Formats: sequence, structure tokens, C-alpha cells
Amino acid sequence: MEKNIKIFLILTILAGLSAASQNRTITVFTNNIDYVSSKSTLDLYKFAGFEINYVVGSGYKNHMKDDLIFVLGGHNAPEDIGEIVGGVLTPDEKKFLSSNWDAPKILVVPNLWFENQTIIIFAGHSKEQTRKQVTDSFTDILRSLTLDDPGVLKQ
Repeated sequence: MEKNIKIFLILTILAGLSAASQNRTITVFTNNIDYVSSKSTLDLYKFAGFEINYVVGSGYKNHMKDDLIFVLGGHNAPEDIGEIVGGVLTPDEKKFLSSNWDAPKILVVPNLWFENQTIIIFAGHSKEQTRKQVTDSFTDILRSLTLDDPGVLKQ
């Protein structure tokens, strides 16, 4: 019962926020593994008025100009995700992710490929850690995107 109440409250809040985020698209660069494990959480952004555009593998090259991009996976992720993330993480960050099974990493990268672009990388040592980052950060990121509260996106 308590779980149902929490879900109802979240959906109610998301519905109220949808007006603030109309015409916004989140492009998600992912591989098949992280897509399956994180899709249910990412789809919740739809309730806040966001369109979700999933791009698996090399198709990301056609979306590098998108304004808001989530990248799921670490520098060792398959299907071209590792190439993207590996180009952004420092050697120390790569070492940390590789050597710590519970290593979480969320990295906000403004203007990586184009002006006025925000890239959010959700990386973990494993698919479970990547999924955990997507799930645990959902509320903070949604607040940052919809309530004029830069929060975790502040640079």
C-alpha cells in the first residue's frame, strides 16, 4: 500500500511539472544491456512532459547536436558507448570505475559537442551500478530540468 501511495505521489508531481518542460526531448545514448535495465526509470520522464528518444549503438552520431543527452554506461560499455564515455572520463576516473565494483559516476558535461548542450553520463562498474545511478538520481535531475533549480546540473 505504501508503495502505491509513493507511486501515485510521484506521478501526480510529474503531471504537474509537465507544463514546465513541454517540447523537451531527452536523447538517450545506450547499449542494449543498459537500455533493458534502465528503460523503466527513464520512461518516467515522459510523465513530466519529456519525449524520450533512445539511440542504441552507432546511431548516436546522428544525434550529437541534440540539446539534452543522457549516456548510459562506462568506458568499457559495448556498442560504441564505451568510445563516447572513454573520450570524456579522465584516466583517474576510468581507473576508479574499473577497480571498484560499486563505483558510481554521474558526470554532467556542458557544451561537449555544441553550445547550449548538456550531456549527463551515468556510468558504473556494471550494468547494475549504471541502473542504480539512473534510478537514484532521477528526482534530482528531474528537479533540475523542470523547476529552474540547476541542482545537480549546476556547473
